Amino acid sequence: MFRTVSALFLAAYAVFLAAYFAAVPAGSDSSGYFNTARLLTEGRLATPLRGIEGFTASSPWVFTPHGFTPEGAQAGLTPTYPTGLPLHYAVGAGLLGWHWGPLGVAVLASVATVLLTFLILRELGVGRPLAVAGATAIAVSPLFLFVSFIPMSDVPTTAWLTLAVLGALRARSSAGWAVVAGLAFSAAVVIRPTTVVLAPAFALLLGGLRPIAWAGLGAVPGVAWQAFTGVTLYGGVFRTGYGAFGDSFGWEYLIPSWHNYVMTFPSVLPLALVAALLVPWWPWKSRIREWVALGLLAAGLLLFYSFYNVTKDVWWYLRFVLPVFPVLVALALVWLQGFMEYRKISADVGRAAWIVPALVIAASLVPSVLWSRKQHVLMMKSFQQPYAAAGEWARDNLPKGAAVAAMHLSGTLYFYSDLPIVRWDLISTEDVAALRRTLTGSGRRIYAMVHPFEGDTKLREQFPWRWEKVAEVEGVVVLRSGGEER
Repeated sequence: MFRTVSALFLAAYAVFLAAYFAAVPAGSDSSGYFNTARLLTEGRLATPLRGIEGFTASSPWVFTPHGFTPEGAQAGLTPTYPTGLPLHYAVGAGLLGWHWGPLGVAVLASVATVLLTFLILRELGVGRPLAVAGATAIAVSPLFLFVSFIPMSDVPTTAWLTLAVLGALRARSSAGWAVVAGLAFSAAVVIRPTTVVLAPAFALLLGGLRPIAWAGLGAVPGVAWQAFTGVTLYGGVFRTGYGAFGDSFGWEYLIPSWHNYVMTFPSVLPLALVAALLVPWWPWKSRIREWVALGLLAAGLLLFYSFYNVTKDVWWYLRFVLPVFPVLVALALVWLQGFMEYRKISADVGRAAWIVPALVIAASLVPSVLWSRKQHVLMMKSFQQPYAAAGEWARDNLPKGAAVAAMHLSGTLYFYSDLPIVRWDLISTEDVAALRRTLTGSGRRIYAMVHPFEGDTKLREQFPWRWEKVAEVEGVVVLRSGGEER
């Protein structure tokens, strides 16, 4: 009966996620993942730069859409973002197309994370009702939902890392689970390479040389892929498309980031505070290695990203520490399980067994509803839809070969069309003058597509020409210029 009811709830949850997921290459991250995924489906890791005939820019960045860099080891443009998530999307798109494929990957990752959280809790001895409450805390977290509705790497990383934790907990009694643990951990690293900072804590959780050896065997495909793409795309195993790694980290971000943690966790995962406050009362006398390893996993990622330059900025940047949310839940509920046992409350049966879990669910659900409404979490799909509409309109209506000046829409336009993109936020004054001469001499025009939040002030400053509005697509303004100065 329990399995049937659980399956129905998970199925309903999957339908809910699918209804709100935006399978759209929008903005920088999403378009970067989609564009890289399409390259992979074509058997490529890089793509030629789309220039304008007769015009040579002073920098290739002028023609570089979001999600790409012209400074990789390959000629042309190489992906900015790691290839792990695009690899998932490429497989999904190959099976189900560019809408249902990424959607299926996203929904599967979210549902798997919820289910795996439950299994980890049960593996740690948490009773079924409390394990259900813990899985529910993940499922209703506003941050988890926020990144479940858009094509981002956070939830897939979380799913693979949670599977790695489950495999590691079972690794000492099963070589097969050790292999699964290694495979899953390497998959998380391929999606988000910074996950590698958790390797020491993960090795401790495995608990011995033999499980570590089997996990290493399972990690071989992921390690090989990471090494291959790192060398091929960027000229080194540990290089990425982000540029110099250390430039984004600093001591000055530590205190502001922890301030964001303290202010945001009560709304997005209240159990995280429970886990932190109850550290002295964790059941250290039993399975001490597991508790130390799980504590290091959680603390390691929280500490690492507290030095990151964006963690301090807004609530949804806590998505970088989302992969350890299930671990934080486990650390909190293991203590609550001990409390229930101390109070002689049955872990699995009877009405009393649901008192504490019901409180946990309520403490997770109430702030979730309030925060989700405040931050418009359920409106993410509607926020993303104008990107798709604008990209499809450009593909179907702009003249073949027409150059399009864009910034935030650059990656979207690159995915939907074959048009050359001119980054109006990166072009120099000298290049603007040269481009004007080229267009005037050939009788061509340049178009511009401006997202509502950008406005056209900067565009008009960069291109002091006479612009005329030719269309508006779900708030995205389409302009056309003949290249004449105002």
